[in-house]
Amino acid sequence: MSSPSNTAVLMAIVALLFTAVSVAIVWDDLTADPPPVEFVAPFHYDAGRQSDDDRGLLEDEYLTLLNQTENPVDLSGWIVRSDGGRTYVIPDGFVLPAGETLTLITGCGEDDERTLHWCAISEIWDNESGTAYLSMPDGTRITTHHYQSLCKTCHSNDDE
Repeated sequence: MSSPSNTAVLMAIVALLFTAVSVAIVWDDLTADPPPVEFVAPFHYDAGRQSDDDRGLLEDEYLTLLNQTENPVDLSGWIVRSDGGRTYVIPDGFVLPAGETLTLITGCGEDDERTLHWCAISEIWDNESGTAYLSMPDGTRITTHHYQSLCKTCHSNDDE
């Protein structure tokens, strides 16, 4: 049989090894960078007022996401949310290739490899200011985009 002091030393070593492995796992989780997918221009939050039919204008309200990695990113289940609480869940199987963009249009239409449609019945983004959030399915926030109208009273000099 081993003496009580040998057992205590052995248990202390096992505990230290377990702690070291646990700290390494936690440290690795804390230093892991999320996939760098960002909101980029154009972010067209103001669809304009060209007609009384707001639904027709929803095609002109959209945001753009860019995969800044050298690898494809599976965006299945990722969530785009407005500061007003409206959410869009990216469909299963949607993979954004390296260096490519995704356009998310507020209105309805036919989706393809680089364009998805929210199919909302009204505008999502406030025309004055707001915030868009991109999160992973587990709720981990990837990026945030704040926007603000720079000059609502400005107009171009069309007569020059």
